[in-house]
Amino acid sequence: MNQSRKLTALICLILLSPIALAQDDCSTATPIAGLGSFPYSTSGLTESGFTSGTCTPMGQDIFFEWAAPTNGYFTFSTCADLDLVMITIYDGGDCSATCIESSTVSMCYFDGGTEVSTGLLSAGHQILVRIGDPAGGGGFGISANLFISASSAPPVNNTCATPTVISGEGTFPFDRSFATSSGFEGGAGLPCVDDLQHDVFLAWTATASGTYEFATCADANLTSLSLHSGNDCSATCLDSFHLGTCFDAEHGYSRLPNVTTGDTYLIQAGRWSAGYTFHSGLGWIDITRFPSPAPNDDCNTPLPINGVGTFNLDRTFASTSGFDGGSPACRLAFDWHMGSSGGPPVYDTFFVWAAPSNGVFRFFASEVNVDTVMSIHSGSDCSATCLASSEDSPSFFFSAEIEVTGGMAGSEFLIQLGQGAPFYTPGVVSLDVTLITPPPSNDTCAFPAAMPPMGTIQWSNELAMTSGFTGGAPCPSSPALQVQNDLFYAWTAPSSGDFIVDTVGSDGLTHLQVHAGTDCSATCVDFDFNNDPQSSSQILLTSVTAGDPYVFQVGTQVAGPDVVTLGQLSVGTYSLPPVHNDCLSATVITGEVSLSVSTLSATTSSFNGSSTSCGLVYNDVFYQWTPECSGTYLVVGCTQSSFVPRLNVHAGTGCSATCLGASSLVSSTCANAPPMSMSSELVFAAVAGTPYLIQVGGEDFLSSGDGLLVVERLEGVCTDGILTLVCDPASPHYLGSSVTLAASSFALDVLHVEATGGPPDEFGFFIVAATANANVAAFNGVLCLDGSIGRYSGLVANNQGLPQLNSLGRFNAAGVLENLAGTSTTGLGFDLPRELPFAPAGQVIQPGDTWCIQLWYRDQIAPLPNPGSTANFSNVLVGTFP
Repeated sequence: MNQSRKLTALICLILLSPIALAQDDCSTATPIAGLGSFPYSTSGLTESGFTSGTCTPMGQDIFFEWAAPTNGYFTFSTCADLDLVMITIYDGGDCSATCIESSTVSMCYFDGGTEVSTGLLSAGHQILVRIGDPAGGGGFGISANLFISASSAPPVNNTCATPTVISGEGTFPFDRSFATSSGFEGGAGLPCVDDLQHDVFLAWTATASGTYEFATCADANLTSLSLHSGNDCSATCLDSFHLGTCFDAEHGYSRLPNVTTGDTYLIQAGRWSAGYTFHSGLGWIDITRFPSPAPNDDCNTPLPINGVGTFNLDRTFASTSGFDGGSPACRLAFDWHMGSSGGPPVYDTFFVWAAPSNGVFRFFASEVNVDTVMSIHSGSDCSATCLASSEDSPSFFFSAEIEVTGGMAGSEFLIQLGQGAPFYTPGVVSLDVTLITPPPSNDTCAFPAAMPPMGTIQWSNELAMTSGFTGGAPCPSSPALQVQNDLFYAWTAPSSGDFIVDTVGSDGLTHLQVHAGTDCSATCVDFDFNNDPQSSSQILLTSVTAGDPYVFQVGTQVAGPDVVTLGQLSVGTYSLPPVHNDCLSATVITGEVSLSVSTLSATTSSFNGSSTSCGLVYNDVFYQWTPECSGTYLVVGCTQSSFVPRLNVHAGTGCSATCLGASSLVSSTCANAPPMSMSSELVFAAVAGTPYLIQVGGEDFLSSGDGLLVVERLEGVCTDGILTLVCDPASPHYLGSSVTLAASSFALDVLHVEATGGPPDEFGFFIVAATANANVAAFNGVLCLDGSIGRYSGLVANNQGLPQLNSLGRFNAAGVLENLAGTSTTGLGFDLPRELPFAPAGQVIQPGDTWCIQLWYRDQIAPLPNPGSTANFSNVLVGTFP
């Protein structure tokens, strides 16, 4: 803004400031009259928040009340203003006025100005004029002038109801000089949702069938186009463009295929919503007929191309299909309907290409001065699915480049060639197809790769073809059961005997065939596909003679997505697995044991105790174990070699046993174990005389060797616990019953104390002593414990730091003491810990010790409603601990 303008704005601000505050609301709009220039300022104003109909909200705003001086059409403009400003006009002169039209900013030649126009007004018709900055526009004040002028009547074809009638090919003029904005959008969402401003309508009829091009490239004014199917206001949106092949200027351009003689279309010519209204004079639209697109303009009728090489593919008369293979991955082209990335290629044609062999193929597409877009789909018609899309090759910006793995030879791919934006003229695309990675050399039985006498090799059949070789019976001849994407290996027996060939460790469903002989003259010996828990294949070769030649054929069970990328093929000598290699023939053991274990010749069973908690154990053997006494047991599997061991323990016998738990890995505890050895351990509770199945093996298919199995009881000496009751029965409480500890029991060396028969809602806790010889009347009952007495209560637990010594509970409605301290693993009572509640802390009950337990609880002196508070005692439980 120059200095003179700043001064003028300042004077206007000073002059108008007292008025501006009054104009800050629709109810205090300043009256203005006639035509001409009216100064205004929004400085110091706030957002009024006035709303009406569909008119656009504003930020700081100002209101004027104006009446038409004569009958006619009128324009309200701030086109001389450089600031960002909006104008809205309403029918009426106060806050009851209804929305007529809102402008957007930058509607004039300058950056900020704008204007709106009225329809036909009668003299004296009141208009409410609102001026302000865009809502959220920063709150800056505006000081400028509002210009009100008379304008001519809009053209007759300013409405979709009265379009100008045209037909056939040619150049057709139109005039938008005094056109208003109709708001017509063809009743659709994208692409016609952004209605055109200051628009006129032409109803066009096709005089011949074909593809038609609609363009305003010769128009001196900036014009946008929308095409609708029909010839009046009932027409529906087909297409909308404000960029055409005339790339140096913004004009409307659209191409319409499959037009039939007599078809009618409504052409809407205007400016995009944020367009410049001063470009609204005379214009021209050129309508040109082209030959119909080639048959491969549709994904269901692609043109075949074969092999590798360079193909010149014509798109000159292509239409836009919208095909994307059902995936956003093939929507890379710039979407001019949406104004952002995300649309499929425009003016596209289709080609179907069959892979001449397996391998990786590069597709490179380019067109002179055109932003080429290419999508490749798996399939040969409109049911094909998207693989990849490209509009910018690493080697050249306007080209497209995609690499595709051919898969099995003969696989078909749908190639979609188009462009990224509609303003380029379609032409001829150069497509180069190159094989950059051939299939492996041992992809045929004629040239098998060498297999070592013993050991394991890795293989990948990602690029391998399916040979169809079977070597005759017994290998399956059905194509569906043959080895897919197969590779071949030649093997010579290093010695006489039995050998095992397998694909253990492969990543996928493998298929293995073994043939006796050399190259393609070899005959089938045996076949196998993924019959074990690792989805691998295994074949046993028996009575092999040293020097005998064999051909190993390996691949996948099915073609396509299940192709193995990292496979393993192994050959080794075969030994019979041990007898206890099966859950049905487990070796019987009892008590605490330490015995040698070998899994060298064991196979892998699928047994897991019917639970995923006990996962797969590789190269496993089984032991049926029964404990001689109850307790907590530690089971350890130790390696005497370098493999990683694994243990599962199951409850029950044989293959009907159910999973109890799986081991965890720890540092080795084996005697004389080599460096880096490992062991697996599992701790679990066992009941005397109950059978358990122990499963021992390795962590993976390579884990096998020699080791130890150790089962030991953690509590030491194995004895049975003894419980008796003394001071029985106890004194009755105020409800007449006695509390008893008779329901208590030993479970896995843990004394679980239960108290029943108590008064509901009263609290209590357990006390302990070495003897129970006293007979001391206390409260309502008798204290039988004597000597040092310990309390299993919160106070003792807090003092000694032993929270497990808290036995606080409350009798429920049934008179059973409910544990409130969380110190019971079963029932409602208290799991008596081995630690005693005496100072100093840490004294422990030893096996064979006898201790006496009694319950102290709250009692009442008399029945409700006004009882006195007292206490009572249960009988005494005497326990000899195992």
